[in-house]
Amino acid sequence: VFKTLQIFIFAVVFFLMLAMERQVHAQTDDLVGSIKIEGNKRVEASTLLYYIKTREGEPLSRNQISKDIEQIYSLGQFKDIRVETRQGPKGLQVV
Repeated sequence: VFKTLQIFIFAVVFFLMLAMERQVHAQTDDLVGSIKIEGNKRVEASTLLYYIKTREGEPLSRNQISKDIEQIYSLGQFKDIRVETRQGPKGLQVV
């Protein structure tokens, strides 16, 4: 009975550690590694980056990206804004 209890406790601890490891990997995979501006012709990239509140090293937030798009639209210089994410060396590249 004691041996069975030891095996059960070991299995529970093992699976908890495995779940925690996956959660850590998921969190680092969703970090913004870089932000890249493409296709803009009227407004400097530095100006757009000023209005974008998504930051490198922070978790990717779909809600914040929506706010960033609204902020850029409010400048009145754009008809079409698209955001893509690509896997980069330091995390997600937001383009």
